[in-house]
Amino acid sequence: MLGIITGIRLMTVRIFKGKYSLAYNELYRKLKSLVHTEKTPFTKCIKNLPQYNVFELFNKDSSYKVYKTNRNISFGNTPFSESFEKLLKESDKQFCYNIYKINLSEWKVLGYKEKKFDTNMKTLYYFINDEFFFGEYVFSDVQVLDVPAIANALFKKYNIENFKNEDRFYISDNSNSEIGFINNGITLTIKYLCRKDSDINSELGFILNQGTGTTIEESDILDML
Repeated sequence: MLGIITGIRLMTVRIFKGKYSLAYNELYRKLKSLVHTEKTPFTKCIKNLPQYNVFELFNKDSSYKVYKTNRNISFGNTPFSESFEKLLKESDKQFCYNIYKINLSEWKVLGYKEKKFDTNMKTLYYFINDEFFFGEYVFSDVQVLDVPAIANALFKKYNIENFKNEDRFYISDNSNSEIGFINNGITLTIKYLCRKDSDINSELGFILNQGTGTTIEESDILDML
């Protein structure tokens, strides 16, 4: 009987709030031990908290080279500030999804998976309050990648000359939006951060100064280890 009631509660919240809502995902998580299911209804895009991936650009390591470009930084064909709902409608082949309440904001991470250059690549879209502001390309195996060729293509796109092939560097445009190119020897991650929205910049700055801005449950810690 308890299982039936739990199922009805989940279905009701899903119908009225939607499967991507914080309410549905939190209820699913709280009831996981009762319904004997996985912790979340979706495959996770990331195991750590999302702000840590963003802060690598928001609070850059000054020991690495920053190249300036006169071209506007963009993340593929998806414009920054695009809504979560619009991106969902454009493609129904999502591979993974995370949702968090951090400080006073709702963070979402939506991911797609495909094969690129003979290795798996994840494309991740980060949203604050349903507004797209940060993206990542994550290549799973640099051993099969021509990393210098990818870096050179990036420099060519943004009209950058007199560059060096390095495992890590940044590109910044006139609005201070940035790209981070990070090869750690195992994976290659290319990060894109839009800094044009003053409200999002303020939120990121506040969270950076205050720490995580959220309560981490023991199960979150276990997932990260």
